[in-house]
Amino acid sequence: MKIYIACGLTHVPRDLFPHYTEYLHSLAQALGALRSDCLVKYALLNSDPQLAEKPPEERASLCYAWDRRMVEEADLVH
Repeated sequence: MKIYIACGLTHVPRDLFPHYTEYLHSLAQALGALRSDCLVKYALLNSDPQLAEKPPEERASLCYAWDRRMVEEADLVH
C-alpha cells in the first residue's frame, strides 16, 4: 500500500517548524508500521531535499510535478 502524507511546509512559522517536521516523521513511521507492505511518502522527505539540488527557477514546477505524481500513485492520501 502506498500512502502519501499531504502537508504544507511553506508557511509553517519558523518557531513551529521543528515540531511540525518531527510530527510528520513520526506520523510516517507510525503509518509505515501498520503493515509490512506500506510505503509512505511525503514532501519533507521525498521531494524537498532533492529540490535543493535543482536550479531555483525550476524548483516550483518540479515540486508541483513530484508531489502530484506521489498523490496520483498513492492508494491513500492522509
